[in-house]
Amino acid sequence: MGRSVEPVLANVASMVGPLTAAQESAARDVVQARIDAEGAFRVRKHTVLISAVRDSH
Repeated sequence: MGRSVEPVLANVASMVGPLTAAQESAARDVVQARIDAEGAFRVRKHTVLISAVRDSH
């Protein structure tokens, strides 16, 4: 487990697109606070697949 904020910010940006300077600063503060308090920032990712089939009626 890393102790750097950068991989977390890169992960967020890969999901939502580029962050504004204000968003990045706020996210950096939150992530760094968690790393400082807990020694790491764990990212939990749940993947869901939704499949739809057209009704033939």
